[in-house]
Amino acid sequence: MNESGDRPRDARGRFVRPESGEAARELQNPYSARLAFLPIHARDRRWAVVVAHRRAGKTVACLNELIAQAAGCPLENGRYAYIAPQLNQAKDVAWQYLLDFTEFMGPERRTSASELWVELPNNGARIRLYGADNAERMRGIYLDGVVLDEFGDWEPGVWTRVVRPLLTDREGFAIITGTPKGRNGFWRI
Repeated sequence: MNESGDRPRDARGRFVRPESGEAARELQNPYSARLAFLPIHARDRRWAVVVAHRRAGKTVACLNELIAQAAGCPLENGRYAYIAPQLNQAKDVAWQYLLDFTEFMGPERRTSASELWVELPNNGARIRLYGADNAERMRGIYLDGVVLDEFGDWEPGVWTRVVRPLLTDREGFAIITGTPKGRNGFWRI
């Protein structure tokens, strides 16, 4: 809080985490980006679409982008999400990767296997897995960033009705990924 008791804000008026005064320790993520995914990590746009074949590494690249963005989030209570077509698919495909690629953060990293989230120790930002099959579950939350995986398998309208509004308050980003499967919602994007 500042002298007047208000929480600190950034240039856009959004709340930010107060400085702790502690020196940030240098942490090294074991992830090494594949050449094809370097543009995702270097992008300066809010929206991105990734079209790649099966086993290309979309999930690993996008989860590591979420980790990097969450670790550097200057806002208070940063919230990030990985959303697969079904919750059980998110757990099967991404949960172990999320645990593995945040393990370098040490024992201060908090996890919840029942709620499928990891909380980063440096700033309290949280990354959570969701399923688009129960999109109504996400109403009422906010997100600073999201990965929408295998978007072509999603029910039409979940992006516009539920997920897109979650990004509005804090001007969050979205990475939409998938493999072409004909003229579906992913094709339209």
